[in-house]
Amino acid sequence: MEVCSLFSGSSGNCIYVAKGETKLLVDAGVSGSKVIKALEGIGVKPEEINGILVTHEHTDHVQGAGVLSRKLDIPIYATAKTQEAMLAKIGQVSFKNLIEIEANKDFYIGNIDISPYSIPHDAVDPVAYNFMSRGKKVGICTDLGFMPKQVFENVKDCDVLLLEANHDLNMLNSGAYPYELKRRISGKQGHLSNETCGKVLALIADKVRSVMLGHLSKENNTEELAFLTITEILKNEGITSKDISVEVLKRDRCSKIYNVI
Repeated sequence: MEVCSLFSGSSGNCIYVAKGETKLLVDAGVSGSKVIKALEGIGVKPEEINGILVTHEHTDHVQGAGVLSRKLDIPIYATAKTQEAMLAKIGQVSFKNLIEIEANKDFYIGNIDISPYSIPHDAVDPVAYNFMSRGKKVGICTDLGFMPKQVFENVKDCDVLLLEANHDLNMLNSGAYPYELKRRISGKQGHLSNETCGKVLALIADKVRSVMLGHLSKENNTEELAFLTITEILKNEGITSKDISVEVLKRDRCSKIYNVI
């Protein structure tokens, strides 16, 4: 399998996952034209995308989904509640291109086994995704307020994992956001902090080979702070770059392409 972050951050998210001729997007939270340009930038023809898998209905995850579906005839996969909640944001989509999925019920697209599972976030029915093929596993898990056992069980044995490192708690608390928004972000249906992300990675670094730190807040985090906080937590547990590679994702640039073999 291949995985590449096209966009990741509070301003928009879109991840490319592929295995041979099966080529997928997880979310499309920027304009359709930006997604198309990013795909072409990594050598992928946009018309070859087989599906857009939506995690939840927030704009930074669905902004371009409707445009891409209409322009390129791409199916959109989402839970029934998420479909209902996102339609006003993405516009009219062909009925045949709205595919209903369920949390904790695996399905296939081409040669990839896809496993959606519920996550704690303030959306109607949010999910994260695991992708499996030939014994290898890629996980994409962002937009969760904390790490419950069921989610931990899903991420603990990924070969490559994209995990949220949304905010630094000190930056959030001292920043300009209103109190209610601060409480939402740091609450149990909000977003993972750098510290929580680091603690989770310290528990699973014996199995996860590579981690991508994603969905960073533009206002309440920096790439340098996320990397330093998390690698320091790992270092304190005796975990080094030889044990697990760590990349901080750019909000508006593609990551490297990870080949999971």
